[in-house]
Amino acid sequence: MKKKIMFALCMLFACVTSLVAGTLAPLPMIRSKEDLKSWAIEQVVSGNLGLGSTSLLTGADNVTDVYVSGSGADEVLAKLSSARFRFRVAEPKDGVYVYGSLTNSGGDQLFYGNGYGGIDSSGVDWKLLETNVKFSLSSSIAIPVPFTDEVSEIYLIYRDESGNYQWSESLGYSQWNKTFYFPTEFAGKDGQLIFRLGNAKGGVKSSVAYSLKGVPLASPQIVAGLTTSIDNYASYDSTTGFTGGVLMNAVGGYGHTAPIVKVKVVTQTSLSLVCRVLHEYSGATLEVPASGKYRKQGTSDVLNWQRQAAGPDLVVPPGTYYIWWDTSTFETEPTPPYYGGGGKG
Repeated sequence: MKKKIMFALCMLFACVTSLVAGTLAPLPMIRSKEDLKSWAIEQVVSGNLGLGSTSLLTGADNVTDVYVSGSGADEVLAKLSSARFRFRVAEPKDGVYVYGSLTNSGGDQLFYGNGYGGIDSSGVDWKLLETNVKFSLSSSIAIPVPFTDEVSEIYLIYRDESGNYQWSESLGYSQWNKTFYFPTEFAGKDGQLIFRLGNAKGGVKSSVAYSLKGVPLASPQIVAGLTTSIDNYASYDSTTGFTGGVLMNAVGGYGHTAPIVKVKVVTQTSLSLVCRVLHEYSGATLEVPASGKYRKQGTSDVLNWQRQAAGPDLVVPPGTYYIWWDTSTFETEPTPPYYGGGGKG
């Protein structure tokens, strides 16, 4: 017999929050990948380039790394393009590999670049052939959190176009500069960003949700109840109207356990014990057991009972009893653990 327990559910989108969607600033930079790229370009204030080679020779006058800053991406790119490197290699055929990044004011990478340059060794003075370093948007971009509350965790939920859950992942967060690292590929996609506000010491105080298009989501609190039960179990009590007739429909098959009932009687009672084991999906009857066992609560003695063609199946004095049926549907051999490996071939 199922028992219904009512309680308030604090669900992911239903946490009591001090922030409501109408008061939260949006995150327009994640509305699309184009929005994110344009915003990232706007944040560029510094950059660097470095080069190396398989046969690079060290030297006090070498210049193989350049760091610049500027008032924007255009100025930073211009300074990097005007920088001059000095280096020597043992084998000109090796050429040089080039790497670099464009960064924001906090030193976070916004764009990364790389390239390869050949060396012309036909003359007395070797020359680096024209090498173009093209910067691409980084796989994750540092974005300021849109509120002042302390953040304990941020994670992303990705969904398909129908809203079905696909997967989720935790995002990096910097307490120092209050930024989180948003994966570029999810800009403008379907899903949510969940911000858990609070800290490890004080605990999570609330949660805030955004769509992956940067829109704050209204999340009203849900109050609900759940129905709980034990698989293939029922209880009967003579004080609530039970007169002795037990009729149980049990579900058979993988993952289910044998049926058991608890019977409480305050006077000697004749019991009729019927159990039908049904197929989980079709509802077809798998078996109707004709015998079983029982024990009185508080004792360990197990006694047998048998279905009777006429009259009661079992007569019990006052007390509480656990009764079960002899079934074949649930009898399976234990699965041995697998430890890997194999035998000799």
